[in-house]
Amino acid sequence: MKISQKGLYALQAMMALARKYEQGAIKIRDIASEEDLPEKFLELILLELKNARIVDSVRGAKGGYQLRRPPSQVRLSRRRPIAKPSGAG
Repeated sequence: MKISQKGLYALQAMMALARKYEQGAIKIRDIASEEDLPEKFLELILLELKNARIVDSVRGAKGGYQLRRPPSQVRLSRRRPIAKPSGAG
């Protein structure tokens, strides 16, 4: 199965959030910078992951995104938004 660029960016973002899970919410700007991802595209991806209930958003000065569950409990096989084959809708 070929994974789309969007899917690869989503995986990178989730890995970044997993590495920093104990630190709490991480700003989009920081994820984009550390993973060398386009910030605007990352915003759309994280919103989609939030709607899929994979990540949560936190508002405020210390806000950002964080995984909804501990990294050890996240299963990629259950999540279609990030594993959708390219060209499939």
